[in-house]
Order: sequence, then C-alpha cells, then structure tokens
Amino acid sequence: MFESQTGSQAHCAEDLSGGQGLPADEHRKSQTTVSEVCDRWKGERGSVTVMTAVLLVGLVLVLGLSIDVSRIYMVRSGLQNAADAAALAAARELNSGPGGINDAVNQTKVAALEANKYGLNRTGVTAPAVTISKVEFAAFIDGTWYNAGDASALGVVDTIKFVRVTTQAASVSVLLAAKALGATHIEQRTAVAGMSVGLNTICNVFPVVIALTPKNQTDLLVNGKQFTVTYQDDITGSSAAVVDHSYAVIQVDSFFGHVGTVQLAAGIPNLCAYLGQTETLDSSQSANKKNGRNAISDGANTRFDFYPTGGGGIDPITFPPDTNIM
Repeated sequence: MFESQTGSQAHCAEDLSGGQGLPADEHRKSQTTVSEVCDRWKGERGSVTVMTAVLLVGLVLVLGLSIDVSRIYMVRSGLQNAADAAALAAARELNSGPGGINDAVNQTKVAALEANKYGLNRTGVTAPAVTISKVEFAAFIDGTWYNAGDASALGVVDTIKFVRVTTQAASVSVLLAAKALGATHIEQRTAVAGMSVGLNTICNVFPVVIALTPKNQTDLLVNGKQFTVTYQDDITGSSAAVVDHSYAVIQVDSFFGHVGTVQLAAGIPNLCAYLGQTETLDSSQSANKKNGRNAISDGANTRFDFYPTGGGGIDPITFPPDTNIM
C-alpha cells in the first residue's frame, strides 16, 4: 500500500508540473483534470484492507461451520454404527421363543459396550458413550412394534421376525457456528434387522448316527472332549436303538448291501437331509459284525483322499475327497 500511494502521489506531481509552457486556459484545464484524478486516488486508499477484513470474517465463519458439522457427522456415524451392530446382534438371537427375546435385549447391551470400546473415543475425539435406549420387536418390518415383555407373550413370540434398536439421544455442543446451528445439536439413530431364515436342509451328509448321553454330548460340543465310539452289530428293524458310545449307518433309499454302505460312508453326491426328517437304521447284511466295519471304513477313508483297492464302486471323480479336511 505504501509503494502504491507513493507512486500515485509522484505521478500526480509529475502531471501537475507537466503543463508548463501551455496557454493559460489549457494549463488551468490540465491542472483541474489532474487534480480530480489525484483526489479520486486519495479516496481509494485502504479499500483493499477493508475487503480483506470482510473476506477473512466470512472465511472464519465458513471454517467454523465446517468444523462443527464434521463433529456432528462423526457422532452421527458412531451412533449409527452402534445401532446397526446392536440390531444385528439382537436379530441373531431370535428363535421364536421368549428366551430369544431376552437374549436379544442382552446382546444389544454387549454390542453397545463394544461400540464404546472401538468407537470414536479411541481416536481422541470426545464422543458421548453409546447407550441403547429402546429395543422393540415386530412380526413385519413395518410394525406393529412391541417391547420385550409384550413380544414374549403367548401367541406373539412365535411370530416375531424383526428387531428395532434405538440409541439414546446424544447432545453435541456447537463451538463455532452456534448462530447457525444453535448451542447444541441432538443426534439419535435407529436400526432394524431381521431374523435369519432357519437352516432346514443339510446336503452331502455323512449318514452315520453316533449315540452319546446328554452329558457326553455337552462334553463333546462345549468342552471339546474326545470319545472313542464302536460300531454296533446286528442292527435289526427301524425301532432298534444304538447304545452309548456306539454308531451305525442310517438307511437311505436305493443304497443297500456292502456297496451301498461304502458309498453312503464316502458321501453320495447331492444327498440331502431335512431337519425333522425320520430315517431308519441300516439293517442290510453289510451292516453287521462281519463286514460292516470294513464297508464304513473304506467309504469314510475316501473323504481323506484314500481310496480302497477293492469293490464299492468308489472313484475320485464320483466321490471326491472333502475339501475341508487337511
């Protein structure tokens, strides 16, 4: 600014002195014109400073608005993620029974704790702790919605297929854009998840039944205890029972005798079973103490890519080894 003003003054002085030698009338006119220009330049001094100050004020306001809006969206994202996780965790527990309703409510709390553990707070951003304020259940995605007590009622609980989770409202303080957004901003998020379709079909099954007492089943499934089971001889009729720590082949239509037993143990392609399906025990001649063990062993070993040299009609193309066995 200093150089610009100095140059203008020098230019005005030069112009004023440049009229010497002119006729009197022309010299006066020249002095008047130059004087007006110089006065105009003097009146514009400091205009850039004023415009810069105005622009800086606007820039600060936009920057403050951006910061506050970003904070609001970060909190919104954290709440939505927590609501989504809680809804999915709750939906996994639905089983058309009162126990599933209670487990669903409990799992929403667990999911909220995980959201607090791995959410925004660990990045250094101060965010409100996520709390699930409401858990509702419905038979259809668009309602009617019930609380946990009403959803557990007889005649209702077996129809429940959806769960809706709502977070507690979180208040976000506005730091720099209070004039535009208000002193505080309230965020609250909701998520809906549905019950998964129940598993009702299992294909490529191994048609062998193993008998274990309830206690042994718990030790096997929960505690990982290993058991040795033996083949039960002389299975006769569909009402025969398999004793504890024993196993037998399940009868499948069109597969009988030694070859059928080998192929059943190897895995019949596209052989499927349905939940609740009733099957009898194999009472063919091969499923006995004479050669039943060998037939099952020969078939089962093909799952480990070991094929017998004898009969059974087993080949790697029709009966490939299991890919999930190492």
